[in-house]
Amino acid sequence: MDVISAGPLPVASLLWQSRPGTWALTVVCKATFLLVPTEAQLAPEQDPIVEQDEHWDDDESRSLRAASDMAPLKQRADVVLVGMAFAPEAQPTRAFVARMLVGDVDKSIEVFCDRSFSLDGALQEGPRITRMSLRYERAGGGPDTWNPAGMRPDARDRQGRVAVPNLQPLDKVVSGPGDLLTPIGFGPLAARWPSRQQKLGRHAGRWTPAELSRAPAPEDVELAFFQIAPPDQQVDVLRDNERIVLDNLHPKHAHLVTSLPGLRPKAVLAGREGGPRVITMRADTLVIDTERAVCTLTWRAQIPLRSAQEEGRVTVSLEHASKEPAPREEMGKTTFLGEERAPSEDTLPFKASAAGVVASFAPASPPPRALLDRPPSEGTVAIERVDAPSPAAALPFAATTTQSPSTQGPTPPALIFATPAPEPAPEASPWASGVPQVPSPDAPGTAAHAREGFVAARKTIGEAVVEGGLPVAVATASAAAAPVEAPGFTVADATYRGADRGDVLVLVWLDRPSMPRVVRKRGWQPILDALEEEPVDPETDDPALSRDPAAIQERAQAHVILDRAAPMGFEGLLDLAVRTAKRRGHTVAPIELCEGDLVLPFDEVEALRTTKATAMPFAQGHEALTAAVREADDFIGSPGYENARVLAERMTGKIFDKFAMTSHALAGDDLAKLVARSLAEGRHYQRRRLLGGWHLRALLHVPGERQPMVVYLPAEIAEELPLFSRFPVRMLVEVHFAVDPEEKLPIVLRVVALGRVVRLPEG
Repeated sequence: MDVISAGPLPVASLLWQSRPGTWALTVVCKATFLLVPTEAQLAPEQDPIVEQDEHWDDDESRSLRAASDMAPLKQRADVVLVGMAFAPEAQPTRAFVARMLVGDVDKSIEVFCDRSFSLDGALQEGPRITRMSLRYERAGGGPDTWNPAGMRPDARDRQGRVAVPNLQPLDKVVSGPGDLLTPIGFGPLAARWPSRQQKLGRHAGRWTPAELSRAPAPEDVELAFFQIAPPDQQVDVLRDNERIVLDNLHPKHAHLVTSLPGLRPKAVLAGREGGPRVITMRADTLVIDTERAVCTLTWRAQIPLRSAQEEGRVTVSLEHASKEPAPREEMGKTTFLGEERAPSEDTLPFKASAAGVVASFAPASPPPRALLDRPPSEGTVAIERVDAPSPAAALPFAATTTQSPSTQGPTPPALIFATPAPEPAPEASPWASGVPQVPSPDAPGTAAHAREGFVAARKTIGEAVVEGGLPVAVATASAAAAPVEAPGFTVADATYRGADRGDVLVLVWLDRPSMPRVVRKRGWQPILDALEEEPVDPETDDPALSRDPAAIQERAQAHVILDRAAPMGFEGLLDLAVRTAKRRGHTVAPIELCEGDLVLPFDEVEALRTTKATAMPFAQGHEALTAAVREADDFIGSPGYENARVLAERMTGKIFDKFAMTSHALAGDDLAKLVARSLAEGRHYQRRRLLGGWHLRALLHVPGERQPMVVYLPAEIAEELPLFSRFPVRMLVEVHFAVDPEEKLPIVLRVVALGRVVRLPEG
């Protein structure tokens, strides 16, 4: 497959295997812009594609001058900055603040002149500065940190002086040589640095992306490995007209406000049956070079191939996008690009059930951060499509072996924290999660505008594909992809299939006092009437066999409604709540049926307590981990700590961060599994006191919806729930208006009947 540039932008391609014998082609395109006020301009000379990491002085022990552009795909978008910081008005000064604001990234670094502590502990300062390098070598760090190129706090020169980092977090006061400065920087992280190697798990130090052309990536390699930006510089999406604000980061303008000009590449695939077709490219990397006053924006697209030798041509040209703000599409699913003639079934990464059609995809989607491992999903996982009649999923990464989901035991649930609207953190942890409040592109007052953002837990490459962990344009609630099989997962239709097609509904819990309202609902009367005509199983269904015959009948009625009624999505539920509230004399919340994946986040304080206790035996001999554990211990002993959920989450992330930098037999993922299993067995889920009592707080991920809905279940049913922290459900719910100011959606759901969907093994 040839890739050709029909315009000024350089292009490149990467041929790689998603599984043995299954090939994909990544097309990469990069544009260089001059950073000038108001709107950036296309540079007359375009920077070439960077094919491999380029270190300063060609020394791999140093930080990166430029990161490789040749990633096969990215789950989220990176924003990085290299070069110099410039003193205001070019006046010599001892310190100033450099700030970068791009989309959801707003980050500041305090820049100092050279400083050092003498043997007697006195702080000595060098000459005033007009500019300072932003390399990671000027920040805190050392071998035991995520910045191995940084300045060690225990390194003395020949005169016995300890150098103090030039780059430090805001408002950090250095009073002595023993003060540790958290590493900080705007630049890209090298592939061999600990924070990225950690994403390779047991393959750290052995696997490199160069091996993709020879063999598929190992199953447990995380997609986040390909992110080059620090976690607090990763965003859900980069727009073609993204606004950029730079303070003291431009050689001519102390305060630069500009935006990208709205240019984007247009890729056209030719040489296949059906004629040429447009391939969507997604911007996933913005690099700002302050010394040269330029920035580069990189786009990427993936094309599944019939074989490594498939002939064809991808032509990339330049077009001008709309000046209207681009909608912020949710990252983390799959965008289907349209129909193609399918290759033979054997060449697809997963078995396709819709013959004659193969779907391409465009990756790019965290939380803003990503926490521990994703929660184990039992049953169904929906992959959605956009404007494609019936695509079969040809996805880039697949496992090399297959086995039935029924033969693979469930893995321990992973930690999920879903703290809404967290206050800004001075140090973003790669383990953090939650419900970050991402600006919505939808009009104020609409249902979509009211939704809260959500970022799933971190994914391996295989999981990202099986779950649709790639960028997606918003699909309709009724869109459903063809079933796809993969080890440990069953990717199912977006809707419940019913017992005749292998789905079984298990009634987990029922609020019997709500049943009189349920059975009177006019729309469900035909279902209940049909139930009356069905024969009764004398061994299990005969009410006469129970001490409470009404209970048997009510459970049967709830089950048949859960099994056969049509579910309602977010817009329908919101409309129902509004219409019901407008009725004269309305006092009771309406009841409806909805379906999706139910996620049970763990309590942040209990998670910190358990993480601290689990990590403590491994802290001996590791100063940074010991300090993090001790800090958590002090916090847990402080008054009112139970209500400081955001702070508890940060401390948990810090312990995992420090644990990952240590060397011992237990890997970070193993620690996560131990902690998660302990929390699940203790039923330490998030709890809220509202709606007349204590409730478990959960999140319902509905197929076709961008964000999850908040769900409340009675706290007393915690021990009746399965140990999975994520599983498919059908529920009867009361629809209430929001009762917690921390929740950003206008409605919440209170469960009155919970049914768990179980996918039976085939055959």
